[in-house]
Amino acid sequence: MNGGTWVSQRPLWAWLFLLGMVLTVTFQLISGFAFAMGVTAALSWHIADGLAASLFLLGEWTWLLGTKLGRVHLRRIFLLTEAYRDSFRRQLQGSDDAPLRDGLNAALEGWFLVAATVTVIFGIALWRGCGICLMAHRILAWILSLLWLVHLALSVWDHWPSRSNKPRRTS
Repeated sequence: MNGGTWVSQRPLWAWLFLLGMVLTVTFQLISGFAFAMGVTAALSWHIADGLAASLFLLGEWTWLLGTKLGRVHLRRIFLLTEAYRDSFRRQLQGSDDAPLRDGLNAALEGWFLVAATVTVIFGIALWRGCGICLMAHRILAWILSLLWLVHLALSVWDHWPSRSNKPRRTS
């Protein structure tokens, strides 16, 4: 793995797109749940935030596909190199103490990005009058919520003091 060097090299504008994407998608999940529970006042916020989320997602994809460092990160989150796939496999088997951000959590980031993108696309189609997209939008939102929670749990686990103080195996 690259030892986390991509984190310190990510440009400020790319950090802002990532932060904006995470916040707007999180607010999307909250407002969508509120709307599904009958809080109709959440609809206008949900639509406006969805449009903002689409812009932040576009910015994130632009960084991932349009810059060299972004493509390195893209290979990490979609496990496109043998090293990342091996780390992922070893972590699934429980035989690797490497940081989860290099394996399991990296894959979750990729799945989250794809699910968020497709969910927002279906949401925009709904906003434009394509009611047939509602069920797919809801199912994807539930999947996205699950990915969000698992990613949060793995991130906390990965940064937990007792885990981060363990000596790492260098095989």
